[in-house]
Amino acid sequence: MKSSLFRKTLHQFKSAAKPTRWLYIPYDQLNACFLETVDAPGDVGVIFIESQWKAEQRPYHKQKLAFILANMRHFALSLVERGIPIHYVFSDQPYETVLLELIEKHQWEITVHEPAEYELRLPMLNLSHHDFFSLRAHPGWLSTAEDFEEASGGKWPVKMDRFYRFMRQKTGILMEEGKPVGGKYSFDVDNRLKWKGDPAIPDVPQFKPDAITQEVIDMVESVFVHHPGQVNPDVLVVGRDQALQLWRWCLKECLQHFGPYQDAMTRQSSSLFHSRISGLLHLHLLLPREVVADVEGMPLPIASKEGFIRQVLGWREYMFHIHRATRGLRELPFAVSEKPASRLADGGYWKWSGQRAPHPKDDSGASPNYLGAKENLFPAYWGTATGMTCLDACVKSVWDEAYGHHISRLMVLANFATLMDLHPRQVTDWFWVAYHDAFDWVVEPNVFGMGVFAMGPTMTTKPYVAGSSYINKMSDFCGSCAFDPKTNCPFKRLYWQFFERHHAKLNNIQRLRMPLVQIKKRSAADKAQDRVVFDMIKKRLSKGKTVQPSDF
Repeated sequence: MKSSLFRKTLHQFKSAAKPTRWLYIPYDQLNACFLETVDAPGDVGVIFIESQWKAEQRPYHKQKLAFILANMRHFALSLVERGIPIHYVFSDQPYETVLLELIEKHQWEITVHEPAEYELRLPMLNLSHHDFFSLRAHPGWLSTAEDFEEASGGKWPVKMDRFYRFMRQKTGILMEEGKPVGGKYSFDVDNRLKWKGDPAIPDVPQFKPDAITQEVIDMVESVFVHHPGQVNPDVLVVGRDQALQLWRWCLKECLQHFGPYQDAMTRQSSSLFHSRISGLLHLHLLLPREVVADVEGMPLPIASKEGFIRQVLGWREYMFHIHRATRGLRELPFAVSEKPASRLADGGYWKWSGQRAPHPKDDSGASPNYLGAKENLFPAYWGTATGMTCLDACVKSVWDEAYGHHISRLMVLANFATLMDLHPRQVTDWFWVAYHDAFDWVVEPNVFGMGVFAMGPTMTTKPYVAGSSYINKMSDFCGSCAFDPKTNCPFKRLYWQFFERHHAKLNNIQRLRMPLVQIKKRSAADKAQDRVVFDMIKKRLSKGKTVQPSDF
């Protein structure tokens, strides 16, 4: 992973200072605010670690690898150009091994802000017992662990709505005289319009890679040739300047229409009016407090303004605290957990691709499985065609860009996985591998908790499943599909078969009262045909085959 151009550029600005105090900046803390919180920052050097070991832990999308590595290198260069001493390490070892070697070799005092990812936070916590190593509070969050505890009142399950209301009241964001602007905390019910061609979809800004970024792209394509996906440089946002450029585009072109159309899907765009900044927020190239302040101060319709702020101040912060408070979902109060079906944490990629798999991980993560789903992930998620336009279009956008907005993730990809009883750990690993903005603290609670209902009632009040009518209502996928959403679309019968299989686990969920009553009234003939469709879909897609109307 060594780089001639990057190393030469770094060396040109090399500082003569020899600090004994150092700040380790992980891959997702790429903002100067992390330097500003240490004592006497002018006397502190910065450590970066580019670890091939980390990149090989999962078969990460090439776009994701390029996104993280290019941004880390550019941030390192931005600091060294300011005269800040930089120690940039290329390694094939875990991060804690590298840091311990630096301490033992140089007697450096090293500080790190508490990492967001459990996978990195745990070894940093272990290192914090060393006299020369210390942890500081993470300055990037809008809320604290104490906020989460106070919002919950110490009760489980903790729902996002309660936490979000607490944060609105605490911060005063979108509040007037103690009451929510617009008269209510959420305008979600107003944000469910189907996009029918107007207003026009804004063109996503494209970026030409500079020499440093191009070197990363070339390295990813050669060193990680066995990883899935491809690097799409047009949508690769690198550095603070490009991040701000994308954000300004979003403020000008997207947010006016974001609210009403945030649940809409179309084959013409993977983002529609979504901001595409989630990955930039997770790396802290953009700060949550910056974007929330910008949106609150704009003259926007309240549905769009509140809808965006709820995603950042509410859902994003809530995901992190759920993950942190449960030790990466390993300590859940209600959900049934089990050992993962796949110890490779790859979602079945190595088997599907026919390539040699790395050694199994010692800890491949939590595995809540409230519904007891057991099926292996279908090859369709790796790009094999299914014959169902909605599924194939959403998968294609993932492998083209390592991106898709939250409704395509939730109501097509995760919805189908839930309806087909695909194993939650494999589904979660797939999302983790495939999306450029997926880190453990955000992907695991999102997929386990909301996407496939594997955590039961811990986070959400119902499983988010839907049939063909929802997909037809919120997208234009059905118009170009071989299946008719009103008659023979597989989603229609898979929806009812899901309730037939799992009604015992779902009977006490108040928000499912209607479909559970309807499934009892469903005829024996319909129930039998529902099962035929479920079995046929499972049989064909597990073998990588397509389905078509004549199959049923």
